[in-house]
Amino acid sequence: MTKNALILACLFILTGTAYGFTFPEEKEHNDEVVDEVSVVVREDRVLVFSATADQWVEKELRIREKVNQYAAGGRVVVVSTNHRVLGFSALINKWADKDFRRDESPERLEASGNVGTVVTNVRALSFNARTGRWVETRFRLD
Repeated sequence: MTKNALILACLFILTGTAYGFTFPEEKEHNDEVVDEVSVVVREDRVLVFSATADQWVEKELRIREKVNQYAAGGRVVVVSTNHRVLGFSALINKWADKDFRRDESPERLEASGNVGTVVTNVRALSFNARTGRWVETRFRLD
């Protein structure tokens, strides 16, 4: 065996690359989703930048509709207006909305990972970024 071949053989054995063997990469397990959205609220529309799609996606507001509050985190945005809630998914790059009922008012908004939640005085609504749908549960009024 030549000197160069011997050096290469030693390097392969030391680095574990001989015979297709490789050492598994150490990866830190982290379930946290990094923020992939940002929000800009204008008078007549809401714009979301989706880092996943590398583009801006807008949602027009209705006549006399005003944004009250919003939350953004992970891959989801939730927006509360005086008429409805809006949800945006960076995974499917789409908006979905759900109208408020009469005398319903939002109390709290949260967004992180793949879920956005709006709690009102009569129900809790959650937006799923994976499906792009709103799911709700009514509060029991005792």
